[in-house]
Amino acid sequence: MKETNKIKQPKNRKTSGSTGGKSKMVKNTHRILDGSFLSGTNTSGLLKFFVFLVLLGLLYIANNHHAEKKIREIEKTKLRISGLKSDYDYQKSKLTKETRVSVLADRLKEYGLKPLVEPPEKIFIPPKKQQP
Repeated sequence: MKETNKIKQPKNRKTSGSTGGKSKMVKNTHRILDGSFLSGTNTSGLLKFFVFLVLLGLLYIANNHHAEKKIREIEKTKLRISGLKSDYDYQKSKLTKETRVSVLADRLKEYGLKPLVEPPEKIFIPPKKQQP
């Protein structure tokens, strides 16, 4: 007698969600790089995606250029500020030296002015009485 209760082995099938081991993104990328997407039926969808990627790349490049330009401007401004700060410090020290009492006394000797030896006196004037 022949045995009729044989166990059937499943055939080697692909699952319904699988795309042959490659993802959709990999296939589309391969089609773009290969150039075969231009002759396909879904050309408009891939072409829109390709244009989007190009615009995104251009935006990235423009943003990078803008950021580098700002960095250069900031560095120039920092250099300018440090130069102005050193000028300010120099002028402030020069003014401090020029306004010392001894330097002023030497300059004013030729006009006959001398520094005060005694402190100044306060002058008090009484207010006038208002008449009714």
